[in-house]
Amino acid sequence: AAPNGGGASSPQSYLRTGDEGFFELDDDRGRPMLFICGRLKDLIIVGGKNYFPEDVEVAAQEADRERIRPGCVAAFSDDHQKRGQQEEADETITCVLEVRTKALKFVNDRDKLQEELAALARDVKVKVGVEAGLMPKRIVVIAERTIPKTTSGKVQRRQTRATLHAGELSSCLYDSEGIHPTSRAGIKRSVSQQALDWLARSFDDALKILGSSRTDDSRLTVSV
Repeated sequence: AAPNGGGASSPQSYLRTGDEGFFELDDDRGRPMLFICGRLKDLIIVGGKNYFPEDVEVAAQEADRERIRPGCVAAFSDDHQKRGQQEEADETITCVLEVRTKALKFVNDRDKLQEELAALARDVKVKVGVEAGLMPKRIVVIAERTIPKTTSGKVQRRQTRATLHAGELSSCLYDSEGIHPTSRAGIKRSVSQQALDWLARSFDDALKILGSSRTDDSRLTVSV
């Protein structure tokens, strides 16, 4: 949006940030207030309608607060290939979400674990359908602390989608479409390694505050 109706003929210059937002008048001052809703590149378009991934993600995590980790859900659009005599691309929604290992009932039984996660996926679809107004086509459940994030803790939706498409989610516990191979290895990931991963992210954040950054020679390597 351009203030004062500015456009191509306006002497004012503008910077395209890629953010989505809207203006609303302040009741007290009568001034327009800008509210940022999300990023244009993350916008989900299904059936000609726009949906913000944040709305889908919040609805998904509300489906089961005990098992689904808040702030660890990635929702994005996907091209699902319909199988038949003629294949055509259909824009659909995929949700990748983390679950708390301690909250799972059948961690040591693969078959029962699949049944438990399948029921969870159905609950997520229903919740998102009711709250966000659209039904996810695919639900992928992964182990806790394994979804791609930035050093500041923000979920990387595009990286998550790329990793999923490449079949490289090593911590995938369940895929409602049965496409991605599943493994319980992510559940057994050591707590100490999780702590070291957090330490590495915190180290990056500290360097940013100090106005510095890691180089190849000073890269922090953590392992157990």
